[in-house]
Amino acid sequence: MAINDDEIVTPAYAQYFDFAGTVAADTHGGGTRELADQIGLDAERFWIVGIDVWGNDIAHARLKVLAIDRVETGISTYDELAAYNREHGHVPVTDFLVHGMSAVDVLKVGLKRLNFQLLSRSLPDDAELRMTRHGDLNYDGD
Repeated sequence: MAINDDEIVTPAYAQYFDFAGTVAADTHGGGTRELADQIGLDAERFWIVGIDVWGNDIAHARLKVLAIDRVETGISTYDELAAYNREHGHVPVTDFLVHGMSAVDVLKVGLKRLNFQLLSRSLPDDAELRMTRHGDLNYDGD
């Protein structure tokens, strides 16, 4: 596929940004190797450094993994990655569109813990949210 010379990976976006926030995740003990194996990506050659999920329906969302080609770049360690970035001002990645698996199923394999937090754009930028109580919805006591 053709690549624009100025194509860069950007933060998550939506059409109206009604909610925006952060996401954090931990991998299983093997890092992203399990994820690479599940999607059929050669983990010896490619180092997964990003996951991109986008769609109107999470069950059918588009899933891409962003990966460094170790062969083409010579990057195989964190120190080499940092040095490459310092020297070139960027890190080259390939985005692989994953077919035949749902984003949810792939993330279950590749991630041990996942937390995402979205906050309404109606909040002032400097608003500090403090919990004043906890509640449960649809809890039946089990």
